[in-house]
Amino acid sequence: MLLIPFAIKTATGEVVSVDDVERGLRCGCHCPSCEARLVARKGEQYAHNFAHHAASKQDCSYAFETSIRLMLLAKLAMVETLHTPGHSIVFEGDIHRIADGRSDIPVKYVPQTATQSTPAGLYQLVEQGDYQLAIHLPAAHDPDDWSPIWLGQFIAQHPKTGVLAVRYSQFRIHMLEESRPADLDTISWMLSILSQHADCLRWMYHPREESRRSKLQQLAEQKRLEEEALRLREEQKREELRQREAALRAARLKQQEIERQQRQAELEKLRARNAALLGQSTLGSPPERIPSLSYQRERDRSTMKPIVPPSQPRVPLCKHCRLPMTGAGQDGFCSREFCTNARKHIAGTVLSQRRNDSAQERPVQPLVEVRTANTVIPTPFEHEQETRRVLDKCPKCGGEKGKGDLGWWCDECG
Repeated sequence: MLLIPFAIKTATGEVVSVDDVERGLRCGCHCPSCEARLVARKGEQYAHNFAHHAASKQDCSYAFETSIRLMLLAKLAMVETLHTPGHSIVFEGDIHRIADGRSDIPVKYVPQTATQSTPAGLYQLVEQGDYQLAIHLPAAHDPDDWSPIWLGQFIAQHPKTGVLAVRYSQFRIHMLEESRPADLDTISWMLSILSQHADCLRWMYHPREESRRSKLQQLAEQKRLEEEALRLREEQKREELRQREAALRAARLKQQEIERQQRQAELEKLRARNAALLGQSTLGSPPERIPSLSYQRERDRSTMKPIVPPSQPRVPLCKHCRLPMTGAGQDGFCSREFCTNARKHIAGTVLSQRRNDSAQERPVQPLVEVRTANTVIPTPFEHEQETRRVLDKCPKCGGEKGKGDLGWWCDECG
């Protein structure tokens, strides 16, 4: 059932409370929204209120809001204190708190000469004379976030005046609370709800809103400039890096081109030299011999003996004393007396020492003759040749390079 706290007296057109009329149809009132007849219900169990008469067939959705609005218009001058809610704005998708809620703000009603394009009530702040509060009573069917057309012009003319709008939906909740004192009439109860419950009001404009929004815009612009400067610095760094890399690539390519040209020039020189050599060999003239290589030691691949230039005849040397050969020598040894005596003395000493070593190292083996099918018996000539090979070894290194009957120094050791 729709409860209506206030109605319009049909006889006088005044807005009256249910407390000021008689019970039932004798109240003589009609609905402020649909103008249908109302019945004043003033029982002992429930709160007093108006209700539509049963004979009324018309649907009424805004009777409560309209009755509250009309009664507030008539009683706004009686408001002495206000509770204001907190206020926030949305800037670039973020919520910024502008003001917190305040309670028990003493105000003084200021009469207005203009009735069009102005708020319903205007109040002067007692403690802050430069600031004012205005209360707007929207139509019953207006949504909560709706703003009137005159609001922008009013704000421009009164920048230090905050504008609050009444929320009728919150009045419906508080009007039916059980905390209402029994001796408090309906009009006083309504005014106390307006003064003490901040949720019944919402900010349409706050005096700090413009300054805060301007500051937020400055901060946003400063942040945008900083981000732009940072972006430019990053772009400059990337550009410098790209230029450095391009310079390095160009230097590498240049160096590679120089190296390629050098290799090409060397290749051309080699080709020209080969062509010149090929032309000389074709004409029959041998290439000129390099002077630094004309007298180098060379080896005959067949005999492995050094090739001596014809202009420098080789003088034979004695294998023992390494002096030039004089007179008639034998097997590469000179016929000097001191050289011959030395060779005989050395050969005898070495031969005696070798025989002694052989006798000590080799154990006496029994003369057991074993003959098999593969046994080869040396002939007297072969036995003599074996003895000859032992005597021909060099007495110093033991190599098979000794010459002569008694055995003496080899070519390398002599």
